Amino acid sequence: MNAKIVTTPIENSEQILSEAIRLVQTSNTANELVKHLDEKAERVMLMPFYELPQELSSLANDPHGDDYVYISNYTGAKGHEELLEAWMILRGKGLYNTLHLTVPEDCPFAIEVKKAHDNGVKVINHGFVAFEEVCELYKKSKAIIYPSHNESLGLGIIEAITAGCDVIGADLPYIYAICKPSLAFNPYSADSIANAVQKYEKGGTNKSELKVYNQISKMIDLLTVRN
Repeated sequence: MNAKIVTTPIENSEQILSEAIRLVQTSNTANELVKHLDEKAERVMLMPFYELPQELSSLANDPHGDDYVYISNYTGAKGHEELLEAWMILRGKGLYNTLHLTVPEDCPFAIEVKKAHDNGVKVINHGFVAFEEVCELYKKSKAIIYPSHNESLGLGIIEAITAGCDVIGADLPYIYAICKPSLAFNPYSADSIANAVQKYEKGGTNKSELKVYNQISKMIDLLTVRN
């Protein structure tokens, strides 16, 4: 069931409070509120908010490299294991594009990444990276691979598309709430991820498109206007 997002004009913070309006960042979150928390759909208002440095937008018109990237910390639900396994599969199939990761160096998974790298898999873990290096990684890459099993906003997806990268992402509702990905895959299957990358390499896929836009100014106006 899809939540029916608020269409009644919301004019000030008093209205938000008096009508118990829930401000959410994506339609996926709205649907989850309605489905699992028994929230009334008419009290859910879609209002994504975030801030991106201007430098990201300037990258969109720059030439990009031939690599892939996944800017994300490590947790068990981020899909790193399946992604690394997919890159091992792709190496066996003769695909040697580099995958860039940003897993903390003290994380046990970082050891697995190093082992794969030492065995010839084209994967590089950069550990924690400053924003300037994030920009460089986007510039080196033509697409972000996003195998996370769940996201609220998915800022990395927004950053990547803003920087001119395509999205090859999990075939899950949160992806489609944020963007129109170039390709989607089963995030629980390394084979599915590998197949999606191979298909992308053949060309002919559409450019990824954002479906959410920053509404922080509107949100600030709503929360500061008084009757």
